[in-house]
Amino acid sequence: ANLNVADWDTAFGWGNHALAGYITGFSELNDLTAAVTWANVPEANIPTHTGHVTGGTDLALVVAAITGQIALTSGLAGTDELLVSDAGVIKRMDITVLETYMEANIALPIGQVSGFTDNSTDWDTAFGWGNHAVPGYLTSIPTHTGHVTGDAGLTLVVAAITGQAELTTGLASTDEVLVSDGGVIKRMDISVLEEYLSTNLTGLTFGIQFFISTGADATYIIDQFASFAYTIVDAVAETASGTITLEVNIDTVAVTGISAMAITSTESTDTASATNAVAAGATVDFIFTANSSALGLSVKLNCTRD
Repeated sequence: ANLNVADWDTAFGWGNHALAGYITGFSELNDLTAAVTWANVPEANIPTHTGHVTGGTDLALVVAAITGQIALTSGLAGTDELLVSDAGVIKRMDITVLETYMEANIALPIGQVSGFTDNSTDWDTAFGWGNHAVPGYLTSIPTHTGHVTGDAGLTLVVAAITGQAELTTGLASTDEVLVSDGGVIKRMDISVLEEYLSTNLTGLTFGIQFFISTGADATYIIDQFASFAYTIVDAVAETASGTITLEVNIDTVAVTGISAMAITSTESTDTASATNAVAAGATVDFIFTANSSALGLSVKLNCTRD
């Protein structure tokens, strides 16, 4: 005999078929007197299925199978799936596939789209401003050279200063420098700096000097430093020929030590004493007496800023 012992053992390994709910008998048996059709099967004997179809053939979708589902109104994701008939074959498709198709094949219409807010008044206003490309709007990022003439939010870097031409001579009072005024960048004339230094610096050494070519007696009034106080340290004077007597007065008061300073052709130096302070607004007079042979007087007062 053809004994399929191996198959029997396999079937035995599947377990007791009766436990799985297989039909073991019939409680009612009737002979069919006619062919069973959809029309003559009692409706009560037709089960109603719920849930999702997971597989099978010869299935047909009906409208109720779609409209009866939960509606998705938001939260659509690229990984969500649709059912699509691909040449008559039902397939599933990710939303991303639909996105790719639309980007490649759908041409956006030109004109006013219904369902959107109509801001045509604003559009007409913008059109009235003219072609925006004409004023020279940026179409690319250029490399700028030269000087920045103004704007907000700018930061100076070292190269912006060291890269400029150096001014070594010819500084004028109308030349301008940049200054941070309490953190705000401003421009300032050199004349403003001059005024500040003349008002605030102390101990600054300077000289008052003049030359006289005639031998006639004369008085010279020096007031170019009258806006601040200073101290006369000493006087240095000489003549080309002859003898000259020099006297220096501060507001008509003689400066002790320089009063009646006798000057010959050899350079003479007299140091001022305690009365050498010149107050702001005071007038300094240089009074000299020369004989007929005196010529070419050179006088310099060495001073310090108080």
